[in-house]
Amino acid sequence: ALESFPPLLSHQSIAGAMEALARGKDVQQVKNKLLHDDALSLGALIRLWYDSSGVVPPPEYANEDIATLSMAAERRARLRFRDPVPFPFIVEEVPPDAIPGGSKEKRSLLVGR
Repeated sequence: ALESFPPLLSHQSIAGAMEALARGKDVQQVKNKLLHDDALSLGALIRLWYDSSGVVPPPEYANEDIATLSMAAERRARLRFRDPVPFPFIVEEVPPDAIPGGSKEKRSLLVGR
């Protein structure tokens, strides 16, 4: 079965969330921008993202309890761009410059012919 999966978390998205929280922005807005499922576990999401990246989290997030994260949020925080996608998916559209070669080559790559 196909499932919806929010975009991967990146250094830019995490840094933007931390900056917004430090400026006193509404936690709900930050949660929505990250497409996270629970405003109360934003700190845990940030900490786990850092831990999974092999980087020490900033001190203000070091003691966040990652047990407060949903299973989906934990899986998302651990996923990196080099990891295989953990669910079935269908390629619906490919930008013209995404696959080198002509349109026939692109079609054969997508259709398997």
